[in-house]
Amino acid sequence: MAHIFKHKESNKLYTIEHFLVDLHFADCGSRTGIYATPYKWNGEVIKHTKGQARMGDIDEFNPKKFVTDNFDIIGELW
Repeated sequence: MAHIFKHKESNKLYTIEHFLVDLHFADCGSRTGIYATPYKWNGEVIKHTKGQARMGDIDEFNPKKFVTDNFDIIGELW
């Protein structure tokens, strides 16, 4: 079941995808992570990936904490 999330800072709506399967041999799983896509509006995708943690862009890679700290569930798509 897909959910709609509200970003806590911007109050804009997003759908969230947890990307688990990556071509590990190609990039060491750096694209694995959370992708929050704008729902019914145009904007940038918010990312929280292993690659960002490896490059030092984020402190730690913790998908569950990232979602609970930044988003609230407000509805279901189906």
